[in-house]
Amino acid sequence: MVVIAVLVAGIGDKPYAKKDQIAYLIQGLDPDQIARITIGKSGEEVVLNRRGANFVVANLDNYSAKTGEINKLITTCLDIQTSELCTDNPANHKDLGVTESNARVLVKFYKAARITKLSCR
Repeated sequence: MVVIAVLVAGIGDKPYAKKDQIAYLIQGLDPDQIARITIGKSGEEVVLNRRGANFVVANLDNYSAKTGEINKLITTCLDIQTSELCTDNPANHKDLGVTESNARVLVKFYKAARITKLSCR
């Protein structure tokens, strides 16, 4: 029984072993691979498309976006760190304000193969 209790306790703790450690929210995103950025909720979003080394605002006839502001947005998002695990149950995400439908600010980074989404309260 003691051996089984130790094994179960060891297995049960593994998914949450790092819950007290601070980690970056977005990991593995190469800014050079970002092809598109959307900011805001669907229907009200600003769409930024990469054109060469810069971005243009697709909603405004591809008007050039300020490179410094785009770099600041990307850097700020990449610098966001988690402080603690609040929940791993998706049913609680709406109450925390981290679903797409109730997020105050929604930033999405698009690249060739996948989308990285970030919801901010």
